[in-house]
Amino acid sequence: MKVTSFVFLVLALTFKLLHWPGVSILFLLSPIFLFIDVIRCLIKEDGEKSVSLFASIGMLFSSIFLFLRFLHWQGWYFFFFITLIANALFVFQFFKKKTAYNLKYVFTVVLFLFAVFNFSIKSSTFKLFYLIEDPFNTTEHVPHFELQKIAYAYYKEGDFKKSKALIQRNVYHLTELVNQSDVSDAEHQIDVENLKISQSDLQAIKNRTWNELIPLIREDRTIE
Repeated sequence: MKVTSFVFLVLALTFKLLHWPGVSILFLLSPIFLFIDVIRCLIKEDGEKSVSLFASIGMLFSSIFLFLRFLHWQGWYFFFFITLIANALFVFQFFKKKTAYNLKYVFTVVLFLFAVFNFSIKSSTFKLFYLIEDPFNTTEHVPHFELQKIAYAYYKEGDFKKSKALIQRNVYHLTELVNQSDVSDAEHQIDVENLKISQSDLQAIKNRTWNELIPLIREDRTIE
């Protein structure tokens, strides 16, 4: 179960890097399998029951933290501290029982260190780290919704110049899309709505009033 959960997490990260759909489902499957593993550890009888149980609990809370962190949901900060406690209990049990090293315990430690890394970096750095493209390079295509998230992170950190530059890039590109004539009415309407949101974002940055992120519609055409 631990290995399966770890595989789903790697797949989720791969999908996120490539901007493929299904990221949230893959991130959700990881803690689900770990929850099943916790139940399995509770009912099995062997000498390493407590160590294996705390390893599963540690991985479970690490994966929940990562799920919340990557999907930008509330509560990830709180779950990180639960993750700290759960993994501390695992380490305590591991050395108390003088348990032999095992691959499943390596996964527990690796996942915890990965959680610590993602907790410690700034929000803008977090978003850039999992983005293959350079959002400031106009020759590289970056989805509008990703640019908006990064821009909002920069705004919250007080870097208004970078935030403005990214939203201006969105406005420029969306204006080009809106002016295209060979598109369906549905695509045109999405582009118009996204342009309105981006223009509103830009004005909010100028006025220092960007207090709420209104997500762009996840449609991202390029100029042919």
